[in-house]
Amino acid sequence: MGLAHLTRGDILPAVHLVAECPVKKAEDKICVAARLDALPALSEFVTTRAAAGGLSKELLAKVELVVEEIFTNQVRHAYRGQGGDVEVECSQTDPGAFCVRFTDWGPPFDPRQYPPPDTKLPLDQREPGGLGLHLVRNMASAFDYRREGDRNVVTVCFGRPAGTGKAQTCCK
Repeated sequence: MGLAHLTRGDILPAVHLVAECPVKKAEDKICVAARLDALPALSEFVTTRAAAGGLSKELLAKVELVVEEIFTNQVRHAYRGQGGDVEVECSQTDPGAFCVRFTDWGPPFDPRQYPPPDTKLPLDQREPGGLGLHLVRNMASAFDYRREGDRNVVTVCFGRPAGTGKAQTCCK
């Protein structure tokens, strides 16, 4: 059953209706508990909206990987496995272009400031971590962060505006 048909009684314990989160209710917004068992429902929520927006199969695969990476980082790092909520909002900015905004209430962390890994070094000589953010930077057309009060807001966009050949600039 797709998430579009779910009612309050059908929602998994890890998934909250947006009305229960500190945001207003919207069709393209969901709030989930910052737990790894919420990932399948979150992934379905986002990819269903991305597919409805006309994204190619290639971009849909990128969306799914990036959603998994960012959400997993929020669970493990923003809340350190101690629980909390993650709000996710989807938007289509242009035909074939799609953005996902992730909000958490963890300590400030700007992932753009995390240095990229030196992928030319052998694995045993690399510093651990950072490969997930490297993947996000390389799969998304745009990647942005801002701190809004007590919230971290990460926005990733996929696709390019028709005919421009330029990277999508939907992040605000």
